[in-house]
Parts: sequence; structure tokens; C-alpha cells
Amino acid sequence: VTALGATVGAPTFHPDGKRVLFSSTHGDPARRSTDLYLIALDGTGLERVTFGADTEGAPMFSHDGKRVLFTSSRNSRRSGQTNLFIADWVE
Repeated sequence: VTALGATVGAPTFHPDGKRVLFSSTHGDPARRSTDLYLIALDGTGLERVTFGADTEGAPMFSHDGKRVLFTSSRNSRRSGQTNLFIADWVE
């Protein structure tokens, strides 16, 4: 996870225990906004989960693994505002 050459934060285990969900600036050449990524414990299979110009971070799975909570600046009314989102997790 740390070998991406970008900021990485808030790693959390996927309920299957074989993958990690985290936020990173990896997909933004300017390294300003973060998205959520999923990767296997051995560092393979990097998958981008969110896409956009906003900042997503601090992901956390529900205990049953059916939902994911994360912070985001999307839909913000003013600069610096952060919202919480709860989304259904669909493989």
C-alpha cells in the first residue's frame, strides 16, 4: 500500500480479511484529492473504488460487510466542509 508513490491513509481491512480499503492521492496527478482503493494483502489487484475530483477518505466497513462509511467533500456547500456517506458495498 505504501509503495504507490502517493499519500495513503486510513487503511481498514475488508471483511474477508484478505484485502485492505484505503484512501490515496494515487489517481490525482496534482496529489490534491483522494479516492478510495482496494488492494490484496500481498500488494496485488489494486482497484479504484471511487472516482471524482472530490476528496474521499476514512473508509470503514459495517460489521456485516454490507455497507461502507466514508468521508467526502462531495456535495459540500463551502470549502473545507466534509460529509459522511454510507453506501451499500457491492462486489
